[in-house]
Amino acid sequence: MLATSTPLDAVRASWLDSKLGTGINLFYFALVTGFLRFIGVANAAIWFGSAIFFTFAAGPAFFTSEMVHIIPPPYNGLAAQMLIKRFFIVQ
Repeated sequence: MLATSTPLDAVRASWLDSKLGTGINLFYFALVTGFLRFIGVANAAIWFGSAIFFTFAAGPAFFTSEMVHIIPPPYNGLAAQMLIKRFFIVQ
């Protein structure tokens, strides 16, 4: 029985010969890893901080008695909805 070569076999062969992810020691490897780690931690901090701020400070502020005097009840909900829209964009 003869083995026939398919286009998928060629893709597998090129994939197996790839050097991606092999841990080649490059001079900038530690710098890039540190930079990406910093970006990831900053992203998580901004995301988590905005969630905490919205949940405990900005969201309930629209329904306090002081805000009700400034913005009457039907409109304070609309103002809170605008804030929620911006919050979902961050999320």
